[in-house]
Amino acid sequence: MIAGAGPATAGAGAHAGSCAGTVNGWGSFTAITNQVAIVQDGRISSENHTHSFSGFLAGMEDAQIVSVDDRHVIYRRAKIDLAIPYVKDAGLYFRNNAAVGTPTRSGNWYQLCTY
Repeated sequence: MIAGAGPATAGAGAHAGSCAGTVNGWGSFTAITNQVAIVQDGRISSENHTHSFSGFLAGMEDAQIVSVDDRHVIYRRAKIDLAIPYVKDAGLYFRNNAAVGTPTRSGNWYQLCTY
């Protein structure tokens, strides 16, 4: 499932990864994530994480969980959403809900990493 496309019904996983890069119009970033989640009936029944971010993602450590899908826990801080994987090969995604125009600023998910 694409990040944030719909709720997970059941699943569990633990996944850690890190990456760095640059996104046109946003700048550079570094992401280090360690996400554990147990999902039942489309809701998180147990969750634990350790995240560290820099660059344009700085401060996302303080983001709140807003939803979950079958591969990601979705966090929101201000108007930035970050889909952090709890299963391998799900990828790390972000979107900015505050602006419109370019694909990364129209509410569409943008893949930052493939871990």
